[in-house]
Amino acid sequence: MNTEGVSERIQVELLGTLSKIRMADSHLKLLNQVWSKYIGSEPRPYEFVIDVNPETGDHSVYSKVIRPPTPMLSVVVGDILHNLRSSLDQLAWQLVIRAGAKPGRHTYFPICDTEQRWLEEVEWRRRSNDRPSPLKGIEPGSAIWRFIQAVQPYKRAVYADAMTALRVLSNADKHRQLLVSGLFPNPDDFAATLKWSPEAVLREQKIFLGPDQPMKDGKKIAFLNFDPAKPDPELRIEGEPAIDVAFSDREGDSSRPAIAELKVAINQYVEYAGALYVEPPQFEDPANLADLMRRDGS
Repeated sequence: MNTEGVSERIQVELLGTLSKIRMADSHLKLLNQVWSKYIGSEPRPYEFVIDVNPETGDHSVYSKVIRPPTPMLSVVVGDILHNLRSSLDQLAWQLVIRAGAKPGRHTYFPICDTEQRWLEEVEWRRRSNDRPSPLKGIEPGSAIWRFIQAVQPYKRAVYADAMTALRVLSNADKHRQLLVSGLFPNPDDFAATLKWSPEAVLREQKIFLGPDQPMKDGKKIAFLNFDPAKPDPELRIEGEPAIDVAFSDREGDSSRPAIAELKVAINQYVEYAGALYVEPPQFEDPANLADLMRRDGS
């Protein structure tokens, strides 16, 4: 959070949240350092193998992971997730106080990727004494309530995917070490490294890479078919595709850039929350809500 121009009161009351974000930022820098050392060291951690069938013109490209990503990456990501998740919970605690109520062990910042989850986890539990709502003490429809609801993934708010990743991966990290699921070449960057003779005739090309398709050892990552009656394409790979790492749980994956985006998202949310500390709260203006709503601007 940019504290320039922010009142001293806000900085004091949101000190726990801001401290957690700063800690996450320091761990994110460490993550980048560990990753850069891994990806830049020799021997190269990966290579590509091209299998050719000259009779059919089929060319299959396979990945070979020589050195799997270091487990240290998973440890550092766990620390980042813990601090980011804690920063939101600290924010929820302070917003309950801001609403004039008393927070408790039940208080946390909900992250709901479906409306049904929001109803079950937040709204319906407002009338429960056994399992109080995590937002108990905040009046539905109030500026604070609408702020928290507006940033929920099910509202398709900005950073919705990153917030869902935080919920899934932080829950997983409480019980077990996150898995380093594989290397993720950018599909467009990888396609651009594929070169062949201009006399060859390409008939088909497929790239089997994407957010849910890591570059694992022995995985087919590309297929190209050339007309076997035409000159040999002499398919080759030139240059280095952009490579990144992903951290996974049984429910999904999150890449290193997504985690960086998540820190930016929470920073932005805390900025918005700061508007709730002036008199009266400045979140009443629908224009502020619009900034948090759907990516398509609706």
